[in-house]
Amino acid sequence: MIPRKLAKSQQRATCAAGQSHVLLFAGAGTGKTETLTHAIGRVLDSASTMPSQVLAVTFGRKATAEMRERLIRHVGASKASKVSVSTLHALATSIIEQHGALIGLSQTFTIPLKSAELDCLKQVIVKCGYKAKDLKKIAAMHRRIEKYKCRGILPSQITVKNKATKKLAIIYAAFQSTLLKMNLVTYSDQIIHAVTLLRNHEHVRTQYANKYRNIFIDEFQDLNPAQYALLKLLAGQDTLFWTVGDDDQNLYSWRGADTEIMSRFSEDFPMAKVFMMERNRRSMGHVVDGAYGLIQHNQNRHPKKLYTKKPKGEKIKVHRLSDQKEEAEYIAKRIVRLIRKKGVNPQDIAVLARFKQVLKPIQKILTAEGIPCHFSGDTQLLHSKTVTDALAYMHAIENPKYTQAFETIINTPKRGIGHTTIEKIQHYATAHKTSFWKATRRLEKAGKLNKASVFIADFLRWRKLRRAIPVRQAATLILQESGYMASLKGKPDKLAAIEKLVGMTKGYATIRQFLNGIAEDIGDDDATSEKAVHLMTLHAAKGLAFDAVFMPAWEDGVFPNYRALDSNKADKMEEERRLAYVGITRAREYVCITHIVKRRPTHRHAVHEVKPSRFIEELPRTARERTRSKLATKLLRSGSTGEGKSKYIAPGDIVSHNKDCGYGQVVTREGKILVVKFNDIGLKTVRLKEVTKA
Repeated sequence: MIPRKLAKSQQRATCAAGQSHVLLFAGAGTGKTETLTHAIGRVLDSASTMPSQVLAVTFGRKATAEMRERLIRHVGASKASKVSVSTLHALATSIIEQHGALIGLSQTFTIPLKSAELDCLKQVIVKCGYKAKDLKKIAAMHRRIEKYKCRGILPSQITVKNKATKKLAIIYAAFQSTLLKMNLVTYSDQIIHAVTLLRNHEHVRTQYANKYRNIFIDEFQDLNPAQYALLKLLAGQDTLFWTVGDDDQNLYSWRGADTEIMSRFSEDFPMAKVFMMERNRRSMGHVVDGAYGLIQHNQNRHPKKLYTKKPKGEKIKVHRLSDQKEEAEYIAKRIVRLIRKKGVNPQDIAVLARFKQVLKPIQKILTAEGIPCHFSGDTQLLHSKTVTDALAYMHAIENPKYTQAFETIINTPKRGIGHTTIEKIQHYATAHKTSFWKATRRLEKAGKLNKASVFIADFLRWRKLRRAIPVRQAATLILQESGYMASLKGKPDKLAAIEKLVGMTKGYATIRQFLNGIAEDIGDDDATSEKAVHLMTLHAAKGLAFDAVFMPAWEDGVFPNYRALDSNKADKMEEERRLAYVGITRAREYVCITHIVKRRPTHRHAVHEVKPSRFIEELPRTARERTRSKLATKLLRSGSTGEGKSKYIAPGDIVSHNKDCGYGQVVTREGKILVVKFNDIGLKTVRLKEVTKA
């Protein structure tokens, strides 16, 4: 029975669940998750399907928890508890835990953070006989390897075309071999290894092919080719896929997400039914019109509409200011007004930016005003040395084969085990083809590492205790007894970082689960649980909704960024535009976009003039309202923008109309009379005083 409250498009997609393969294009705010939940419920109502035969794939631990809660409300706890609701990476981890021995992994493998991956890769590059001094080049090599992994390409499958690809293939192969020896599985390797196990071992493939009759996939547009291959390998001959996504919200091409998979789905499953959900139920009319008008400038998208039956509401406000300081003050002032005069709850307000650096001045002013604010998706904590050293303790205790982790903790804090001793252990490990940990144990038993005896005894005791007591208690005990916490005495910021790290263990059953969980959930914090104004990047805002959304720094070079501007590939600009679309559609009622005349880059002292983002002009005029501050107007008219730019207007210059004609390019000038080709209305004759050089 399909509830009447569902729209007809939702009902059609729901009714097809369990009957055929389904591909549902669901625009922003159209009720995607609700429809997915009802589709699963419909299959569970069928007598022919057991709850244990249903798999629901989500993206992020938080999304998984929310889906479980929705299913409990919809079908009851008994049925919901038997449905497999999981992220693809968690599912892959489960497969590796059961069958990893087939590829040389033990069940105690752990997942390192990216910073640890780079350290490992650096050592591999050196061992392969190449230079590894430039961190940027190491990171670039890592990105190239990641691209292959996202496409499901193993080192042996790389086509060697030149010296560069030969070098890459050698390093990639050595990197994978090193990771296996240390019992490490990277975030991307989870998928690669699971695919290998299913593809190369028939009994593993059969186990899962017989397990699931219905596979539901959320955020289908975010899949990369390796993940898509894994899902197809999980399916049996009679398994049905029900997929939902929105190619206009694909923001992860940098980690291999490929919207072509949505197009390929109909080719792979010719009998699949394709549905569209186009009515936005979240946002007011001008918000929807602005977002839809913007995204239509993308050429590589599935044709679909986005509309709403809600009132128009306020137009999208686009306001130009003089500099970062005035921009931050303006946004903070309007937020204070919304909270104190209009009664908007702080948690219903968000400031979304392309880069988190843009948010710092706004956070500072809001804090000074006494407005609580939460900086979401900030991963800096996990990559600070203080925290990575603490994590090294947890990694080493769970996975002693992890050489770098054990090398870190053996003399952190200082225990008199110097570089010479560590080299001795390394040489022994290499000569005897064993791990650093086993080499340490053997040398200590032989009486050759007396300084390490106490530490080794503690280490063995911690390994026994780690499963006997709760995770938070175990982490605290290890960091205290090791002397690590004592070494941070008098350093309150570092102690606070460790306390925050230990607090993150909440909800995990073991230290290993915690280590593997944070590797997957970086930036996926519970932003909406905070009763505070949310400051976050546009990527972190995906899937959320707020009454009011502020978006600063809409300038060419910031948003869209320089990479998109400098690239000859249209796909980079289109992804930036999708980010803008996602940002706008987070708002229920109010959107305010700001941009400034001059900006001081974070990496240098010079102030330079910036151009308004081209996305502003792509917003329909009927859905936006453009204004600017007095100081911005003064700067533009005087030409005093930090570089002494001339205020003289000549043919070819870009100008903005002081009232309502928007931006355009000067075609001719005769004295104080200009002919301007405006972006929105075409050619128009105007007086010089009516326009300002942009």
